[in-house]
Amino acid sequence: MRGNIPLMVGGTGLYLDAVIRGYRLPAVPEDPALRKELEGEGMVSLRRRLFSLCTDVHNTTDLQDRKRLIRAIEIAEFTRSHSGGDVGRITISPLILGIRCEREVLRRKITDRLEARLKAGMIEEVRALKEKGLGWERIDSFGLEYRYIGCYLRGQMTREEMVTVLNTRIHQFAKRQATWFRRMERNGVRIHWIENADTDKAISLIAHVTA
Repeated sequence: MRGNIPLMVGGTGLYLDAVIRGYRLPAVPEDPALRKELEGEGMVSLRRRLFSLCTDVHNTTDLQDRKRLIRAIEIAEFTRSHSGGDVGRITISPLILGIRCEREVLRRKITDRLEARLKAGMIEEVRALKEKGLGWERIDSFGLEYRYIGCYLRGQMTREEMVTVLNTRIHQFAKRQATWFRRMERNGVRIHWIENADTDKAISLIAHVTA
């Protein structure tokens, strides 16, 4: 409603950057002919083609997965041939707050959170999704935890292996997110870092901006 201050909480750096900098995200239909053309291409060739179309690849995870890489090429090809009709961007002046803590503290928080989610029944949640008829590919797309728990439920790794590998992957993901936020700052996005989730400081910053 008019006069209220919207809040955007959570999500990846990509989602936040997309809102702040106004990424153009058109609805792109599948292109069967292009997908057929790309079927026999290797990963190196596909990456080369994507970079020839789009030098600034926002999501580097697209470069590691064949299906996502082909989809990225599909989007880039569509965008190049449908460049007209852009909707004007909405100018916003956001206050961006980020929570930051010592590396070892963050690592412990990540591990503790994973253990808590598993104890709370996340394995049973993934099993229930499969029993309701969802395919493994769809479940995998929900995120790292779902993907590796799915591997465990399919017998591709033991529970201990699943927990160890998943914990490592989440730490790696957190590191990539930190890199993403540093890149946002280099691109001119100001982030007010709140050390150790200092609530009083965050409230003070918000009060100063909205006063």
